[in-house]
Amino acid sequence: MTSLSSNPRIISSVKKIIFELGNLKKSESLYIITDNSTKELGNVFSIISSNYGINYLHDSFPIAEMHGVEPPERIGKTMKEKDLIIGLTKFSLSHTNARREAQAHGKRYLSLADFSPEILMHPALFANYNECSKNAETLSKKLTSGNRLKIKTKAGTDMEFDISTRKGNYAPGYVNEKIKLGSPPDIEANIAPIEKKSNGVLVIDGSIPYPELGKLREPITLTILNGKIQSIKGKESIKNILISLFERNGEKSKILAEVGIGFNTKANVIGNMLLDEGTFGTMHVGFGSNIALGGRNEINFHLDFVFYSHELYIDGQLIKMDNMG
Repeated sequence: MTSLSSNPRIISSVKKIIFELGNLKKSESLYIITDNSTKELGNVFSIISSNYGINYLHDSFPIAEMHGVEPPERIGKTMKEKDLIIGLTKFSLSHTNARREAQAHGKRYLSLADFSPEILMHPALFANYNECSKNAETLSKKLTSGNRLKIKTKAGTDMEFDISTRKGNYAPGYVNEKIKLGSPPDIEANIAPIEKKSNGVLVIDGSIPYPELGKLREPITLTILNGKIQSIKGKESIKNILISLFERNGEKSKILAEVGIGFNTKANVIGNMLLDEGTFGTMHVGFGSNIALGGRNEINFHLDFVFYSHELYIDGQLIKMDNMG
């Protein structure tokens, strides 16, 4: 895979990630984090970083079992010492204490969870982030000022969320002095609803970005009562994987923790978390940890479900994602 480090398209992608989306300055340090499954891709980043004279460190650790699992203590310690951190791990560290503590120390984190050479060459990575994120920023403000969020889709989703007292989050896919967490090519707005006040039915017809699941051929239906999954219906094999996941991780993993809306017009749903969640015309709900989003459910677990929708209601007002001026 290291031969990719001489591929012009890959070089262009890595440079964009480091210098444009990561805003790395000449005087700053870079920390590349990988696991057993992504170490070779990390080596590609390392070679290109070395070629451009970047002060970098590449560190790796055993693959985690799930999104939101804390990295080894030494990784967390080093994260607080480097200016820009690129997390090339299979599972995202965005919701971990280690990542939040690094942010508290002023460090920037680009979460490139489940990245691959294919994602590096995907058109979504080269989207116009400033343009795509304008509506994401507008929506995040509407979410902050709203009290009730409602989503209905043709597929059958009919959900209501209490978002009063919670702040909408603007995630433009890049980091800078003010924005410390980015997940390119994911461009989104999100919010953590009040944990025990989400009710309704979710029909998931996009993807579940997790090994063995990915892009869905048949929808999965989740019934939510008082903020927690009550039942799962759909293809038996997928349902069994989900039930096992939630049972292994306890009751807190079943709590609806996030609602997110994608805005990257060059992305499409393929079963990859950052592409799927950022795709314009999709929304996603996350279960488990939401501390990083302003919620109160703390657990080493976060699982997202992506479905197709391009409109929602805030306090009864219909909002279409392509017309929020």
